[in-house]
Amino acid sequence: MPTLAGGNRAVPPNDTDTIESSGQAEYPTQPRKHAIVIMDGAADVPVPELGHRTPLQVADIPTIDWLAARGRTGLMQTMYEGLPIGSIVATIGILGYDPTQYYPRGRASFEALAQGLSLDDDDLILRCNLISLDTECRISDFTSNQISDQDARAIIDGLRFADPRVEVYSGQSYRNLLIVRGVGCLAGQIECYEPHTHIGVSVDDLMMRALDERAAELVDDLNEMMRNSIDQIGRINDTRHTAADMIWLWSASCPPRMPGFTSRFGARGAVVAGLDFMRGIALAMGMQTSQIQGATGYLDTDLRQKLRYARNYLQHNDVVVVHVNAPDEEAHLHRAANKVRAIERIDHEIVGPLLDFLNANHSGHYRLAVLPDHTTRLSDGQHTADPVPYLIYGDGIAADEVPGFDELTVGAATRQCLRSYDFMQVFLRMDHYAHPK
Repeated sequence: MPTLAGGNRAVPPNDTDTIESSGQAEYPTQPRKHAIVIMDGAADVPVPELGHRTPLQVADIPTIDWLAARGRTGLMQTMYEGLPIGSIVATIGILGYDPTQYYPRGRASFEALAQGLSLDDDDLILRCNLISLDTECRISDFTSNQISDQDARAIIDGLRFADPRVEVYSGQSYRNLLIVRGVGCLAGQIECYEPHTHIGVSVDDLMMRALDERAAELVDDLNEMMRNSIDQIGRINDTRHTAADMIWLWSASCPPRMPGFTSRFGARGAVVAGLDFMRGIALAMGMQTSQIQGATGYLDTDLRQKLRYARNYLQHNDVVVVHVNAPDEEAHLHRAANKVRAIERIDHEIVGPLLDFLNANHSGHYRLAVLPDHTTRLSDGQHTADPVPYLIYGDGIAADEVPGFDELTVGAATRQCLRSYDFMQVFLRMDHYAHPK
């Protein structure tokens, strides 16, 4: 098994890069650009429907494989004991922040920031999904058949809650928010269940639980809101006819408090993403980000628009992160062919054109990284804490000649595992411990 490399080290924001490929200290003549492409949930385990191979092994990803063969690869630990296994924890770490210190107990607070909502320290923020139920009141679809923004907004706007502290806000498709003002941040005292990992489970078995008596009354009220929403949404569906049946509250969160990315690394950063939680993370770190028309988070997302934003951001930023959510969504829905297609689209429509852009505009002065944030298994739709493969290519990166980019190939060539929150300083500075083999 790989062992952990790296640790907490202070890196001066203006230190000089050492170019490993020549063995000499060299100095770039122009500022170096850094691009990171995160393929959400792209890692997996071998599955029978793909010939007992993983989606990364099956996918046609010529550019990513080319980069892996000419760059450096390794395994990265993105999940940590005691924290949820998912994209929030992974992304915070990849961007250079120790999740055990900065995770705000949920994703909803980041989504609230992306929507421009004001948050006080004593507010509780929850994800308010619209879900579908079967006849036995089991979760059948966590997206309400990928409900449209318009239909979702009509349902959210039509809900009524007796508690004046409760505010509900429509977001993207099934992803909405509920805020309880002035209750004290009880996120750590509430246990919630993610709907996308509990398909086929009765909602009665998944109601919130209070882990402390201080949260008991609030949890009872929130559970009652969820149950009452079934009748309310049913009446709205008399005219709207959507697949939504119920609101589902989860990801109890506190407002995030994080130091700025620029002050931390001496570099300006931007995030290109279709999902609110990613843009919220960027805003919490003081990074540039925008809402992108046509970026849905699904397989049909407009990757050309994401590429356009990435190119534009690279003009005025040192680090640009491009996040693509589709592989994760397809894995949760157990659609193997679509997960492969999502990975292929990232290679053909993001990584390849981005590499061409960097070569044309910043030749010899860039680094490009590609990685999944976590594993999402097609077999059961679950996230896992397995280390994920990553690659870094570009200025000063000596090749390790790994023949392809997938979990097994990279894993076989790697003896040690990099902590996610060490990755950014490795990526920017290439410390001596960067890629132990």
